[in-house]
Amino acid sequence: MRGRGFLFVVASMLGGVVVSCGASIVPGSKLQQHLNIPTLLVRVIGGLVPLILLLTLIVGCGGQSAQGGSPSEGAAVKKAVRGLFEALDAGNFEKAYSYYGPDHRFRRAYSREEYVRVIKLEGVTDATIRSVNVEDIKGNTATATVDYEWTSERGTFRYLWTMKVDKLDGRWKIGKTVSNITLEATSDAASQSASATR
Repeated sequence: MRGRGFLFVVASMLGGVVVSCGASIVPGSKLQQHLNIPTLLVRVIGGLVPLILLLTLIVGCGGQSAQGGSPSEGAAVKKAVRGLFEALDAGNFEKAYSYYGPDHRFRRAYSREEYVRVIKLEGVTDATIRSVNVEDIKGNTATATVDYEWTSERGTFRYLWTMKVDKLDGRWKIGKTVSNITLEATSDAASQSASATR
C-alpha cells in the first residue's frame, strides 16, 4: 500500500505538470510562438493529458489489497480464524464449534455436544497460532493458511493448515480443509494424530 501511495503522488504531480503545460501551450498561442515550440510537440503534450489523468485514477483508486479483497475483509477472515483458536485455547469448545461453517467436516460429522465430547477426549491443553495469512478473497469465499501449535495428551505438534473460509450471513466461517501438513512433532504419533481443529 505504501508503494501505491508513492505512485499516486508521482502520477498526480506528473498529471498536474502536464495539465498545466497542455492548458498553457495552445497551438498558435503567443506562448508557443515565444518559446518557439513546434506545433507537433504541443499536440503531443496535449494528447498526454487524458492519459496521465487516467493513469492517476487507476493508481490512486485501486482500493483492493494484494490478497484480492479489501483490507477490512482480510482482517475479518483473520479474526474468524484467530477466534477459533482462542476459543479452543480457553477450553470454550462450544464457542469453537460456532466458528465452523456447514462445509467443515466437524459440522457434518458431529452435533455441538458430540464435538465438545470429542475435543475433551483429545485432552487439549494449548492451541497457539504462530501466523495467519489470507491468500485470496473472492466475493464470499477466502483462502487462509494458519501456522499453529497444538498440545494435547498425545504431545505437541505444529501444523500448517490451509482452509477455505466462507462468509455466511455477514460472518466468516471455517470451511473445507485444503491441506494440513505436519511441520513438527514431539513423537511418532504425529502422523496419526488428528488435530481437533481440522
